[in-house]
Amino acid sequence: GQPVTWLGTTTSALGVLAKDGFNAATVARFLLDDKMQAAARHGRVVVDETSMLGHKDAVKLFKLAETLDLKLTFVGDPMQHGAVARGALMRILKDYGGIKPFKLTEILRQENPEYREAARLLSEGKTVEGFDALDGMGRIEEIADAGDRYRHMAADYLQALDDRKSVLVVSPTHAEARNITAAIRSELRDAGRLGTEDRAFIRLAQVDSSEAERSQATTYRPGDVLQFHQNAKGGFTKGDRLTVTDPAAVPLSEAAKFSLYRPETIALAEGDRIRFTGTVKTQDGEHTLKNGMAHTVAGFTAKGITLDNGWVIANDAGHFRHGFVETSYGSQGRTVQRVILGMPVASIPAMSMEQLYVSASRAKEWIRLYTDDKAEIREAVKRSSLKLAALDLPKRQEPLFKPSDGIERHMERRRRLSVVNWMRSAWDRAAGHRDKPKEKQQERQADHGYER
Repeated sequence: GQPVTWLGTTTSALGVLAKDGFNAATVARFLLDDKMQAAARHGRVVVDETSMLGHKDAVKLFKLAETLDLKLTFVGDPMQHGAVARGALMRILKDYGGIKPFKLTEILRQENPEYREAARLLSEGKTVEGFDALDGMGRIEEIADAGDRYRHMAADYLQALDDRKSVLVVSPTHAEARNITAAIRSELRDAGRLGTEDRAFIRLAQVDSSEAERSQATTYRPGDVLQFHQNAKGGFTKGDRLTVTDPAAVPLSEAAKFSLYRPETIALAEGDRIRFTGTVKTQDGEHTLKNGMAHTVAGFTAKGITLDNGWVIANDAGHFRHGFVETSYGSQGRTVQRVILGMPVASIPAMSMEQLYVSASRAKEWIRLYTDDKAEIREAVKRSSLKLAALDLPKRQEPLFKPSDGIERHMERRRRLSVVNWMRSAWDRAAGHRDKPKEKQQERQADHGYER
């Protein structure tokens, strides 16, 4: 008999909730929407993919819960990726907040018992055992030549399309994703599934910058694009774009109210898959495409791009990219029948046990992991990307830093020199040499046995 508000921390989580029949919104929207908040009063709020919720938004949510008399239910997996923003909410609530969670331990996604067991090992932090289990199933391919490896991945992708299976290609980094995308587009074109003619468009790639960085003129380059997500001083309204010509003229005081983008060229053809990276309105203004949505390009008009559902977006919509490959962050919360995972040695800095767990557990039927060096990758995924909080720092009886013998000798010398300098200064004052010429002072110091 109470109202229930369903929220997702990411757009991909939102898509999963919507597919399962829930009328959901993002946490970010709920925190800003007075009407949603009023409708939720005295009810329950369920947050999905809570591991991605940063502390700043969590505090705002707690304050709203107190004001509106809300009961909060958090759902998520603390072993998966944490929030991009600072914070490790689920672990903090459990380890320090005294919250005892309800746990769902039965794995239902993987249909194959061997694959399910590998996913269980990864979910429990037994990453090496899970990696070895996948390898024992023959699901890890080591191909040293990059071109050959990408062709195999693209062939798996096309085979999934031929088999009418949902497929997800995952990469730890955007750089690797671009390489895989190029191979998939080439195979699609050879198979007649992609148009022969590429058209160039400008996409807006978001610059990873903090509010503090956006408050400094040195952050900007001529040609950068600012898009306002709130009304701001200077006559800017939500949705307005400003192209930077002079970094010194950027409205730095309004940095909290806009995002920073850098234009780059993207080639599209009929049959391309594109993923939206921000909110885009159709040309007729009747439909909205949100961050995380994906569509196939059906064709082009003089001023727009036609999607597979008949909607048309403007040529300068900007907020989209190729949608064939996702990072592990983008894949979190997704469920498909097959997963193709690219993890070369070049992407090791972005690898962790959380990255492998999220990437490798998205599929129902099977996963195939491609790499150029199994041993290197097996070692890399032992590392955890778990975030530390201030509460995690133990109380220490001894100093955090213990000087080495060499540093101790240096510090002792500094102490002795300070005593000598103090004695020298005291003698000069007592002897009345402060105002004497420098040469006379040095002679006097030499008489008393001073050493420089």
